[in-house]
Amino acid sequence: MTERHLVHLGLGNFHRAHQCWWTGAVAEPGDSQQWSVTAFTGRRPDAADVLRAQGFRYTLVERDRDGDRYTLVTAMAAAHDGADLAALRAAMADPATGVVTLTVTEAGHHLRADGTLDLDSPAVAADRAALAGPDGTARPATAPGRLLLGLRARRRADAGPLAVVPCDNLAGNGQALRGALLALAGSLPSPDGVRLAEWIDASVSFVDTCVDRITPRTAAADLAAVRAATGFADRAPVVTEPFHDWVLAGAFPAGRPAWEREGARFVAAVAPWERRKLWLLNGAHSLLAYTGIAAGHTTVAQAVADPDLAELTRRWWDEVEPLLGGAAGDVTGYRRDLLARFANPAIDHRLAQIAEDGLHKLRLRVVEPALLRRRAGLAADAAARIVAAWIDVTSTGPAAHAAPPRAARDTAGHVAALAPALADDRDFVAAVRHHRHR
Repeated sequence: MTERHLVHLGLGNFHRAHQCWWTGAVAEPGDSQQWSVTAFTGRRPDAADVLRAQGFRYTLVERDRDGDRYTLVTAMAAAHDGADLAALRAAMADPATGVVTLTVTEAGHHLRADGTLDLDSPAVAADRAALAGPDGTARPATAPGRLLLGLRARRRADAGPLAVVPCDNLAGNGQALRGALLALAGSLPSPDGVRLAEWIDASVSFVDTCVDRITPRTAAADLAAVRAATGFADRAPVVTEPFHDWVLAGAFPAGRPAWEREGARFVAAVAPWERRKLWLLNGAHSLLAYTGIAAGHTTVAQAVADPDLAELTRRWWDEVEPLLGGAAGDVTGYRRDLLARFANPAIDHRLAQIAEDGLHKLRLRVVEPALLRRRAGLAADAAARIVAAWIDVTSTGPAAHAAPPRAARDTAGHVAALAPALADDRDFVAAVRHHRHR
């Protein structure tokens, strides 16, 4: 038996409900390779500290109308503060590491609206300066910067190829991350930057993915419930829904866990599945978040139980479904299942959580289908309704942290901050203005 490692950046609830759980769920005693997870936190070390204190074990709680199911997850072998860059370099340079996964949110990739790395942002600029120095003194803070530091350590150790698997709600997430890393490497002083970019291009596979599992934040009551049910005083349980999905497209030159045993699908192109999930699930989540907050609701289940918001959700789906074509499977069934998942009263999915980082999220979930409809000469009224609700909520307080820059306070300014192409569409801006404060 060979010990193999998966390194993860962005240790949070979704990773532990999805990739980490999935890796443990597919392991079988007779496998020639046994995979474990070494995880690194993002902005704070708390999750790593808590997991370390309990031997990196935690409880996955699958919650639905019929009750809770408890699973002890043991696939994690180590967890580190994301700022422990020595540990990151060592993990990435280990030849036994074959896969790197990421869950760092849309904003954490530091991409411009056109999908390219924002080399001029203060955070990325600081990382460029840090990466220009030796590995031992470099202190990058962004996810692309830290990943590039790890890849540089792997190249210098001659540890072989590997696959990078981003699991965030970005269109073409693998290729977007590839472009960001090549741009960042290419911006470093020559010849090291050029050589690093060439090595990444030749030795690192970037896998496009579509991930799906509703995973709200853990509440204090969840800790008590786990202890009462299992006897384990777990300080880091994860609550999620029974549904889980993972679609992947790309190569794994250094091997991978047998994720297909738990239903993962390996396809030639992930785009149809990605669009289905981004537009139907995530787009509806944003719709329910902003309209639901305005209506006084606090959870997705409460919002979708509101007949007006449920009807608005169906109108949004009617608007985007024709854009999906026939490559995304049973869209009618997916819509039906989404309503049932949204209405699950046992999942306390907070609208305020979904409303965070709205500027970045709406660009992916709403802007693309709106532009496709407008370019085809079709109305995008439901999209305009979502944008209007986002402006109203982010302008009045409950999700003000998700608002665009202060200079963009009027309707047209907000739309321009979201998508310049939509701001040039007078009819779309008029529709957004019409829906404001409704």
